[in-house]
Amino acid sequence: MITLSEVTSLVEVLLIDDDQDDYLLTADMLASTDRGHFTLHWAKDYDSGLERILRDEQDVYLIDVRLAGRSGIDLISEAVSKGGVKPLIAFTGSRDSVTDQAAMEAGAVDYLIKGEVTPDILERTIRYALERHQTAGRMAESEELFRLAFQDAPIGMVLVSLEGVLFRVNPAFAQMLGYSPDEIVGKTFEEITAPNDRAASGGAVLQLVRGELASIHLSKRYLQKDRSSVPAELRASVVSGPDGQPRYLVAHVVDVSELQEANSRLQDLVASQTNLIASVSHELRTPLTSLIGFAEVLSDASHDMTPDERTEVLRVISDQGADLSDLIDDLLVAARTEIGELTVKSISVDLRAQVAQVIGSMSRTAPKPIKINGGARAMGDPQRVRQILRNLVSNSIEYGGSEITITAEQTANHATVSVADNGSPIPAELTERIFEPYVRAQHREGLTQSVGLGLSISRQLAELMNGRLSYQRNKGSNVFELQLPPAPEPKSSA
Repeated sequence: MITLSEVTSLVEVLLIDDDQDDYLLTADMLASTDRGHFTLHWAKDYDSGLERILRDEQDVYLIDVRLAGRSGIDLISEAVSKGGVKPLIAFTGSRDSVTDQAAMEAGAVDYLIKGEVTPDILERTIRYALERHQTAGRMAESEELFRLAFQDAPIGMVLVSLEGVLFRVNPAFAQMLGYSPDEIVGKTFEEITAPNDRAASGGAVLQLVRGELASIHLSKRYLQKDRSSVPAELRASVVSGPDGQPRYLVAHVVDVSELQEANSRLQDLVASQTNLIASVSHELRTPLTSLIGFAEVLSDASHDMTPDERTEVLRVISDQGADLSDLIDDLLVAARTEIGELTVKSISVDLRAQVAQVIGSMSRTAPKPIKINGGARAMGDPQRVRQILRNLVSNSIEYGGSEITITAEQTANHATVSVADNGSPIPAELTERIFEPYVRAQHREGLTQSVGLGLSISRQLAELMNGRLSYQRNKGSNVFELQLPPAPEPKSSA
């Protein structure tokens, strides 16, 4: 880059003039300058001069305003319009303010009067033209960088007048509020601010304009085009002019609706974990209290118990221990599923046999009769099938009606086992939510509050076995249906 201080730089100059004497005179002046670091080239006419300007081979161009019947001013204008970027200096034969003004308006950066030019004036004019050109180039580059940063920024950027009028916005900000950039330009900050936030926002901006604050950071809500609100974080500062006086505000706006939703989900998660801890503590404490109490009774020699009483106590201990084991199984499955480490088998399973095993293990604790109908074979994990059935049957025992029926059925496309009871229907708004963790559709007085994981875990296990678990109210009954892939027919022996 060439500046006045760079005395060793070589400047390439092209003179476009139809007079050879002018060329020789200009060459002598450039050669006699103190620095003398100029190379002068010559183009004799309009067309060759235009061609060489557009080839961009020289650093600066001197153009005579009269070129053998053609206008050097037209040449300047055409060169600029066709992309000529280097500085153009008009050479005039006499002082004529109209011609000089026309040359500048056409795109010349300066003009020289031939009869008044000296070597020093010529050198200074050329170098000042180069410096202005380089300064303009740097400014253009800076403006392009700002334009790209402004337009392509993933967050909202806004330029606002001191009166609060938006005069430039980027696409991200316009899209945030549901406008096009053209639609939102001209609106005031007050118009697009939620009514309850206007006083605080306006007061902070006023302090900023007065110079009382270097910048502001606000949490506020903006009004979208449909008049709904969007939460945002605003940072704004003042842009001052060369005189130090504020000219306008530049603001960065970030849509934080997703962040707020994430925070809300996190709070829900923390609440659910707290709920889980409270529920699990209650669930564990009840059977543990029974276990400890009955164990102390058995170990106390002063208790004179009959063999039947001792057998009953041992059965209670066994049942309470089984309940604890089931609860721990559910908790382990929930934890392993959450981190993606739970695996299941896929083998042929006799669904009726699995039902019978579950009912057999619950026979002493099931106060209601349970009917078993049909039969089917499915592809799945026997342990996990039993875990699902145990949760479904426990759910019916605790919350269902007086009759429980379990039915296994086989079709060409799937195998199903359903658990139905004649209890009260589940509210319509909860028929899907009951499969979410910690959600219970009903609670009965006198019954221990469950953890609320059984149905959620059961659905996850069904899906891991390429099946599904669903609920429906059918003919006065609550029906939970486990659907699994059918097992292939066994191959007949020859």
